[in-house]
Amino acid sequence: MSKEPKYPSEVAEKFNVRLPSGMRELIRKAAEESGRSMNVEIIHRLQNSFAQQTISVELIDVLKALAGSVVEVKERDGIQEVTFQRPIPVPNRD
Repeated sequence: MSKEPKYPSEVAEKFNVRLPSGMRELIRKAAEESGRSMNVEIIHRLQNSFAQQTISVELIDVLKALAGSVVEVKERDGIQEVTFQRPIPVPNRD
């Protein structure tokens, strides 16, 4: 008896989730607008939330280092106040 190959969805880990009222419809609309299935839309959004969390932690580390450098320069040079002439550009991580 030969076993037929299984589809990835048949061997993928499954997890049931209870959604708050109205969320299923929001997911359906978002999936339709992006041309994805509801399942892929949910996975996409979960992956983005974890990536965003990593970026936030990295950004906090960079800002702490920058703040420390500003304090060092202020103390070394006797500067009372630091102002920026224009916004600091933030690179797009998409």
